[in-house]
Amino acid sequence: MDLTRQTMWVMRAGKVVLGPTVTRTGMAGYATPAGRFEINYRNVKEWSNPYEVWLPYWQHFTRGMGFHQTTTYLHNTSIGSHGCVNLLPDDAVRAWELGRVGSTVVLFGRRPGT
Repeated sequence: MDLTRQTMWVMRAGKVVLGPTVTRTGMAGYATPAGRFEINYRNVKEWSNPYEVWLPYWQHFTRGMGFHQTTTYLHNTSIGSHGCVNLLPDDAVRAWELGRVGSTVVLFGRRPGT
């Protein structure tokens, strides 16, 4: 996941199997952290208590943050998530199909303005 370019792809055995695809990550004050993580929890439809919203195709990787389908317009660069990686519906489904508990997640760079 390239936080600077707001782009994600999935690789297996050194080959790209998804993407690159556009994403949206944390807004100012809620930066998505760079680092190496693992998916440690998945749920096809997760409820977010703090934000009272469904998170379809949820794949958690750190501190309450994960990949999920967004329910808002992804390309509005003036807004962002609370640290999660928001995906377009088709990309969220495909990432869900490819992911599993234990999958490595690498995020690098920093979203401008965070």
